[in-house]
Amino acid sequence: MQGLMQQTPLLVSSLVRHAEKYHGNTEIVSVRHTGEITRSNWARLAERARKVANALGDLGIRAGERVASIAWNRLPHMELYYGVTGTGITLHTVNPRLFPEQIIYIINHAENRYVFVDPDLISVAEAAAPELPYVEGWILLCHREEMPQTNLPNTLCYEDLVDAAEEEFEWPALDEACASTLCYTSGTTGNPKGVLYSHRSTVLHAFCATAADGMALTSRDTVLLATPLFHVNAWGMPYAAAMVGAKLVLPGSALDGEAVYNLLKEERCTFSLGVPTLWFGVLDFIELNGDSKHRNALCLERVLSGGAAVPKSMIE
Repeated sequence: MQGLMQQTPLLVSSLVRHAEKYHGNTEIVSVRHTGEITRSNWARLAERARKVANALGDLGIRAGERVASIAWNRLPHMELYYGVTGTGITLHTVNPRLFPEQIIYIINHAENRYVFVDPDLISVAEAAAPELPYVEGWILLCHREEMPQTNLPNTLCYEDLVDAAEEEFEWPALDEACASTLCYTSGTTGNPKGVLYSHRSTVLHAFCATAADGMALTSRDTVLLATPLFHVNAWGMPYAAAMVGAKLVLPGSALDGEAVYNLLKEERCTFSLGVPTLWFGVLDFIELNGDSKHRNALCLERVLSGGAAVPKSMIE
């Protein structure tokens, strides 16, 4: 005899559907490659994720295939997190800080058909492109008027693709064990090793992040996400934030102490995630610019740091 309670597969698409329905007006703030701050929300992200899904279908990409991203923590990258994976296509997030030969290796190993690229990372793509026979096209994450000059073959404009795509899309009932994202190791011996995240593992991790003994994330939080979206799913925060409807702040490529501090202050962030190097920069900025005044201007309640040991002086 089987229990039939909650017979729903654990899928990434269920998270964005939930965020749209119950937290649609909650903001997602993003720093663009131009430095301009743009504001969206969970409802708008869900709508654009559906359009991304349709755009991928228009390109002939099907469930089980892979596409890559070479991008910072920005709104289009978040749209890919849901628009790609919700269809059964695997999103391979490429670390642009890897050596060129490693980037070539992992994109070839994953057999990515298309690669989404931030305009300010186009040089990374150009260096690898001649040795990537599986890649059919490069999708630049910008508007038509912002398309940079490039020697990349078959370049497409992301905003053009999204604008032309239908909004209506029914997220498929995938097997929860199928792959959602792909991330390769760095700093290991030999070639990077690919790690496949399933829909099930991703949703379960999001549950853990929202628990009191995890990250204690709630809908009342405003989260500055400095952990890269190309690094272990940004510690699961894009999914956990959707699960509870938290406000997300995406800093883009500007991760110096002053830029991070200003976002923390202006967006009244209560929670943030990043490696110790990032927090050293923030603390140095505060110390150089009036310690108590700048500390008191922040609404931070807690910080999660990882990737390296946190020095005692930083904790204090």
